[in-house]
Amino acid sequence: MRVVVTGSSGFIGEHLCSALHKAGAEVIGISRSQHPQSMMTTARVDLNDADATAAFLDKVRPETIVHLAWSIPRTTFWTSPDNLDCLAMTCSLARSAAECGVRRFVGIGTCFEYDWPNVGVCNEYVTGTRPHTLYDVCKDASRRVLDSLFHSSKTAFAWARIFFLYGPAEDSHRLVASISRDLLAGRPALCSAGDVTRDYLHVADAGAALAALALSDVVGPVNIGSGQGRRISDIVTRLAAVAERSHLLRLGALPTRLGDPERIVADIGRLQAEVGYVPTIALDDGLQSCLSYWRTFGNDV
Repeated sequence: MRVVVTGSSGFIGEHLCSALHKAGAEVIGISRSQHPQSMMTTARVDLNDADATAAFLDKVRPETIVHLAWSIPRTTFWTSPDNLDCLAMTCSLARSAAECGVRRFVGIGTCFEYDWPNVGVCNEYVTGTRPHTLYDVCKDASRRVLDSLFHSSKTAFAWARIFFLYGPAEDSHRLVASISRDLLAGRPALCSAGDVTRDYLHVADAGAALAALALSDVVGPVNIGSGQGRRISDIVTRLAAVAERSHLLRLGALPTRLGDPERIVADIGRLQAEVGYVPTIALDDGLQSCLSYWRTFGNDV
């Protein structure tokens, strides 16, 4: 199977491409930056150029597209008007895919599309959606438009809703990365009280889950998460213990964000039963992989 992956050199993309390659797929990655992996073909295509994108797909003729690309700076992505450009680009790519006869299209959504329940888990067909920011509004709009477009075409459509990720090489300002760097540098690691519950999944598991979804026949929304809710305080306490720097952790030193939802946890029934993927990386092993990365690269990021 020939699979095109947009955003292939990003945080999730490298793990996705590696998992697809191990499964025997021919992988063609589209990225703005140089891709370090030699097991795949890379291409630079301006996805905002509809004609160039259509010509590329007509030439390559992929069976499947996994669309990760959604490029907005970390500091502004919740509210940036650039989300509208990403929405337009996604719709244009989907149109070209349908016209080119692509067999399968996997779009990437977010758990922020959901109207989070205070009790229980987010289920793809039970939990409703609710707008929170321009980012998740545009993501959900993408899903709705693509679902309608592909419904009248021969392209099967799946929508992966990503929950909270962590892992080596993540943005240094994210939770696990920022606490890891402070601990390893011998600095006090400041954190909120961490009373909220979140579903954190190692990025390698996320990449493998997306690969399994891409190579399956499953359609519709599918949660990509661990299915386990953990308090933020428990995660960072465990991280400090694994690093053997518990004395540096400062729970409650930062204020809790106003309006922060109490609980965001995935129901991964579809991922396990229909896609056939079960997350494999235990929390302590995942946290150790992050610490190992930041021991090596912490001063370079």
